[in-house]
Amino acid sequence: MITELTWDSNLFGFKVGIIDPADLKSKSLENHLKIAKESKFRLIYLNIIENDYQLNSIAQGNNGFLASQKQTYKMSLISSNAFENSPNVFLYTDENVSEDLLILALQSGHMSKYKQDPVFTLDQFKRLYTIWIERSVRREIADFVAVYQIGGKILGFITLLFKDHTGKIGLVGVDEKSRGKGIGRQLIQYVITQCSINKCSEISVVTQRDNLAAVGLYIKSGFSLFSTQNNYHFWL
Repeated sequence: MITELTWDSNLFGFKVGIIDPADLKSKSLENHLKIAKESKFRLIYLNIIENDYQLNSIAQGNNGFLASQKQTYKMSLISSNAFENSPNVFLYTDENVSEDLLILALQSGHMSKYKQDPVFTLDQFKRLYTIWIERSVRREIADFVAVYQIGGKILGFITLLFKDHTGKIGLVGVDEKSRGKGIGRQLIQYVITQCSINKCSEISVVTQRDNLAAVGLYIKSGFSLFSTQNNYHFWL
């Protein structure tokens, strides 16, 4: 079974679908891709856990492009998980996305599968992250956006969604010229405090294995690696 991803299809202007790895037990990947092509799909996603060596080998053997190695990090929370907020971290309350914030949102996706896959155009990548930050600011896919701001200039930001007693971090970005100054750590501390106030039991965040700066930030902030997933793209 191939599930069409309506949002992706509408965004990119062509038919996008996803295959459930469990479906490959009854029908080969080659047959699934043949059906997808006949059904006018242009792009198929297949996400496989890292240690399923057989399925990963099958994906690679069918010319799957390893677009990303997605890692999920989690942190368990207890009542004492709270920090004194930095005086430079604020909730972003404007309904419109400022130029500073948009630039940071685009920078935050520099290691994403949409930037790493050369078939996607720069315009498609920019459109995706522009919509992502716009919908976050409007609180459609996030409960808040927090920013690190000095002298009226935003140097970092983070988005968070509360779901099922978990704080889910979405986008995180720090200005390229301001990295290494603890801005990311202060934004994470703000999120930890807000999650504690809202009685969350844990916080989760997804990043790319190759994004060493982000991985280092999460580990130093107390997160632990939960899972690694290989994301394949099949262009038809």
